[in-house]
Amino acid sequence: MRRAPAFGFVAGLALVTAACSGSPAKPAAPPYPPPLEAPRPAEPPVPEPPKDPRLAADLASFDKVWQTILDTFYDPKLGGLDWKAIRAELRPQVEASKDREETRKVLQELVHRLGKSHFGVWGPSDADGKATGDADVGADVRIVDGAAVILRVEPGSPAAQTKGLRPGLQLVKVDGVEVAAKLEAVAKAMPGSSLVPLMQARAVAGMLRGADGAQAKLELSDGTPKKIELAIARKPPAGRMVSLGNLGPEPLVYEARWLDKTTGYLRLSIFLDPATVVPAIAKDLAGFAKARGVIIDLRGNPGGIGAMAMGIAGYLVSEENQKLGTMRTRQAALDFVINPQAERYQGKVAILVDELSASTSEIFAGGMRDIARGKVIGRQTPGAALPSVIDSLPNGDRFQYAIADYVSASGAVLEGKGVVPDITVRLDAKALRSGADPDIVAATRWIAEAGKDKKP
Repeated sequence: MRRAPAFGFVAGLALVTAACSGSPAKPAAPPYPPPLEAPRPAEPPVPEPPKDPRLAADLASFDKVWQTILDTFYDPKLGGLDWKAIRAELRPQVEASKDREETRKVLQELVHRLGKSHFGVWGPSDADGKATGDADVGADVRIVDGAAVILRVEPGSPAAQTKGLRPGLQLVKVDGVEVAAKLEAVAKAMPGSSLVPLMQARAVAGMLRGADGAQAKLELSDGTPKKIELAIARKPPAGRMVSLGNLGPEPLVYEARWLDKTTGYLRLSIFLDPATVVPAIAKDLAGFAKARGVIIDLRGNPGGIGAMAMGIAGYLVSEENQKLGTMRTRQAALDFVINPQAERYQGKVAILVDELSASTSEIFAGGMRDIARGKVIGRQTPGAALPSVIDSLPNGDRFQYAIADYVSASGAVLEGKGVVPDITVRLDAKALRSGADPDIVAATRWIAEAGKDKKP
């Protein structure tokens, strides 16, 4: 599992809608809203930049983050925050910073004052400020009953090739560091947040990453007093590396196969590369034409390009003028309208989600459920569904910020609430150790209960 410092709903819909859905979104709206035309209070004067190049770049970065939020946040009142007072409070902390890491912490504090997802500042370091590589062991981790448990291993990964490493095992230590302490630190830093399980899983994923070839020394438990110790050489992440603008390269895993004679299975790890992924899904859905049902696995998918949700839905929905939801900026509203394609899959659709299925995953799952075209199965999503863009800062860091709010087709606000499954599945480490995938078991059971939908 690779580092994902930002959530994945990336704006820029006008650039990709045609490739994803076959027709432009309606009505058209600028993907990057211009600054407000309405007058606003004058900003305080900025003093002369310091002679220290590092500090000058850091102060310029603070000013850019502060100003960008003032200009583009979808709520002109900024949730009632006194934005000028916050600037006066935090900018001196950057002026007094000793290094970039201290500056980064101040910038993170600035964006976190909004209390929304899709706001973040990060550089070439992990959450502890320690430089790390992007190689990993290929183990996908979830938090089960307060412990970090392996959900699955990527085919062909070091984890898959290591004897003794399998789903259902609990990670106790990584390179001598207690995993439980890491989980506790995340929970304390985010009391009451719906994002805690997601950020805990990402923290453990960060512990598993490292330089290509570097060994990960793991201590695991199978639920007995027996201690399992393994050493695994890290390798580049599974999947094809893709990127979008300032998002940086991310591994994309797409999988399509038959689970049995009546059930097809699609898995997408991230909503990127629409020109390749959407046609592939269309082709595979056509191959599943005689399947009683298809499972679309979005577990762990952090999001990506929002318009891809419309594009994929077009191969599943027959009725015209259906929409997944609506994105609203300060200037305009943009409906996520589904454009039905000539060939559509008409069987049952089960959509697997969990606490790591964020952003575009939530938009797709929630919208398909709202229009009665998909059954959502798994665990409640984190509620991180805001359209955003990613920009570079003068000091070289990257800055993600939300430019709009999003409401699902039913009128439900996803931000901070997430998508509640139609069928909730509790993960069980013992079941995972036995080789069963509880989510897939629940989905295949639901598909088997009835035939094709009457109105796909």
